[in-house]
Amino acid sequence: MSLLEDLKQEHRLANKDIKLLSAAVWSRSSELQPEFLNMTTRLMGFIAKQQACEFNYFKVNDRADKSKTPTFVEVYPLQIRVFESRYYLVAIRTDATVTPESIRIFPLDGIYRYRIDESVNQDSGLPNNFDWHEVSKLVELNDYFTHCIGLYRDYNKHKSPSTIIRWFKDWAASQVEAVPLHTSQTIVKRVGNAICVKLCVYETAELTSIFKKYGEYSWE
Repeated sequence: MSLLEDLKQEHRLANKDIKLLSAAVWSRSSELQPEFLNMTTRLMGFIAKQQACEFNYFKVNDRADKSKTPTFVEVYPLQIRVFESRYYLVAIRTDATVTPESIRIFPLDGIYRYRIDESVNQDSGLPNNFDWHEVSKLVELNDYFTHCIGLYRDYNKHKSPSTIIRWFKDWAASQVEAVPLHTSQTIVKRVGNAICVKLCVYETAELTSIFKKYGEYSWE
């Protein structure tokens, strides 16, 4: 059973609710491990129920060091997104100010033992709920990723997108034309087997990484 079908049956969500509450991109090149699938389904349930959750998480630089221990994290989960077949949680820590600067991105494969639990109020013992719509509005979630290639963005640095002009040739040109790098992409010039494209995006490390993978077949 697919992840979305399982979620709809378990939590009685309509397609419009899933689109509104999770904004997930459900495309992947391979099947997910059952443990990972169960964790992601559970996480989407927390999003749908507007409920905080908690987990232990290995930071990117700590994963290769076996002496490191995971960090405890308690968050308001907002979205699950996918970039280049990798799954990410978009969230706000429960102790953070609810502003765009506080958005955090957690690769789901960094969650220890793929275990996510509900967060409860220490005084009442009841689930720690939040207003998804209000929090999403305060952190500008609808527009936060509009000009991103990838997910990581420094909100204080990346206030306005830049106009990027880039050339691609041969197989790279064919690929970029068939599968645009971003929704803003337009072809501004063709010369033989090369194309020049214009993008309106933030200048991030992920953008640089994307260009590098084309090697000599892409240039400014």
